[in-house]
Amino acid sequence: MTLPHKRILIALLSVLMVAGTTASAAESSADGSIEGMNLRLCEPQAERWSLTFVSMRDGLLTPAVFGGFRDGVGEFHGDDQLGGRPIKVRFLVTRQGKDRATFEQAFSGDGGTTWETNWVAVDRRIS
Repeated sequence: MTLPHKRILIALLSVLMVAGTTASAAESSADGSIEGMNLRLCEPQAERWSLTFVSMRDGLLTPAVFGGFRDGVGEFHGDDQLGGRPIKVRFLVTRQGKDRATFEQAFSGDGGTTWETNWVAVDRRIS
């Protein structure tokens, strides 16, 4: 599976913690325009998290990825489509200290045997 060209993007991420819950919404913008929002929800009874992205270009929600955190790494998996073909999606979150985390998305066109990373973000707390 060959993905479109990779590019580096500098973006501002605003995170809204929903008081009294285990949920957050992250809004990202690049070059001054909002591109999307990620809704992160904890399901305590299932002991898992779901991550769902909405693109501001078309207003559509992507299929959620589901998973959890172990030893400082979050791993989430789900199913989606790319070019009309079914793919697997993997999303990794790695904490790198108190104020820094890396987020990595990869796609698999062979059921999860091999993965191609198509998006990496490094978040740093600035205040």
